[in-house]
Amino acid sequence: MTREVWKYNLSLTNEQSVSMPDGAVVLTVQEQRGVLTFWALVNPEARRVDRSFRIVGTGHPVDLPADQAPTLTLGWHYIDTVQMGLLVWHVFEVHP
Repeated sequence: MTREVWKYNLSLTNEQSVSMPDGAVVLTVQEQRGVLTFWALVNPEARRVDRSFRIVGTGHPVDLPADQAPTLTLGWHYIDTVQMGLLVWHVFEVHP
């Protein structure tokens, strides 16, 4: 099975959906030319699925559903932390 590394751009919004091949593995998140970007190892022939990512700035409130107790992981999978100038962003994948 052939694998490729694909690049995806993220918006600096709270939560967003990204369409990517099923089973893709996020490798890293970094700033590239002023854009929050991540790279993933993908099977280009796999069906596409929507995955949800949340961006949280240092010191910003973390919004949780009213019925969800705060835990260390908040039901999210931590991906990476990125410094962009004076700002620091923390990227999580949100699991249903």
